[in-house]
Amino acid sequence: MLPAATDSRIWQQKFATLALSCMIFLPEKAQSSTPLIVMCKDSAAFNNLATTRLTRLNTALSNFEPRTPAYRATMERKRAAKNRFSRQALLMCGRNDGLPRLFSADLNTFYNSFAVPALQFLYIATCIGWAGREYLSRTANYKSEILIDLTLAATLMGSSPFRAVGAAWDDLLRGKLLNTTLQ
Repeated sequence: MLPAATDSRIWQQKFATLALSCMIFLPEKAQSSTPLIVMCKDSAAFNNLATTRLTRLNTALSNFEPRTPAYRATMERKRAAKNRFSRQALLMCGRNDGLPRLFSADLNTFYNSFAVPALQFLYIATCIGWAGREYLSRTANYKSEILIDLTLAATLMGSSPFRAVGAAWDDLLRGKLLNTTLQ
């Protein structure tokens, strides 16, 4: 009888583990009673923004004589605003602020709108940081921090886009990236 009871207990533990993992890793979709993102055409805040903007342009139109350059420019701004609001009405907006939200579900959109600029920023920051670090290590004199040697600084800034990442990686592997001694 003892082996059968042990087998039963093992199966109970396996079933409990499976049930618990299903509850943790397969949760139900969360639903909000008041969604924070709604269609712009259904958002009162978005419609209020559009109405306010177009009303301001109509008020500005009443200040100008018809067929004057200012009148035509204001009419063009009004037409552009109407077109913009009609295009944005098809987007998703914040329920409270009425401003359009952009979602990048497509990987191409994600890479082009976020990943590429983020990597460009990190690369440029690395180049600037490496040039500054290299300048300080080459000029051990504290006066060179106040009166900058422009030829050395320009040379380092010019060469940093080509050497910064490799030099930083090399310094990291050699243990020289972090200078723990204070001078």
